[in-house]
Amino acid sequence: MIVAAGLVAAACGTGSTAPLPPMADEAVSTAAPPTSAPATTTTSPPPLSDEDQVAELYRRFWMVAIDAGNPADPSSPVIPAIATGAALDGFRAGLQNFAETGRSLRLPQPSVSGVFDLVVTVSGDVATIDACVVDDAIVFDRVNGRTLNDQVASGPVEAVARRTEDGWRIERSTQPVQEFGTGGCAP
Repeated sequence: MIVAAGLVAAACGTGSTAPLPPMADEAVSTAAPPTSAPATTTTSPPPLSDEDQVAELYRRFWMVAIDAGNPADPSSPVIPAIATGAALDGFRAGLQNFAETGRSLRLPQPSVSGVFDLVVTVSGDVATIDACVVDDAIVFDRVNGRTLNDQVASGPVEAVARRTEDGWRIERSTQPVQEFGTGGCAP
């Protein structure tokens, strides 16, 4: 905000570097300018609830999948930061397969991918996640750029997250039903 205020002040200047003289009825101040900026208070946002942390993690889980898939990198350090157990193993195996077969992922522009109707229920150190996922990621051949799959799919997803020493991690994610197009469960 300080930069913007400085730019506005510069843009509205008189074009002269000399100060404007005071108006006839203005008193000229002889007081010294303040030596420091007025104290400001900063407040941190309240911590996220467990449900909000898990919801944020699950949305990030899908974006990490796209990012780690272009180019496919099963050793990406971001993956263990969001997944554990079967989800971590499956994530790495899928990326390994993509790397070995020369495939990568990207989102079309514009994209309709997203996580919708997300409901998180936390019980102790385990969270259940119910959501609808719309996936329009494009699978393509890294060597020649040829599109291998550009179908949009959607459907309900059931997942489990577990609280670890390092925070919440997705432990399992399954999509029992999937439809082509966005009508699988999205609004």
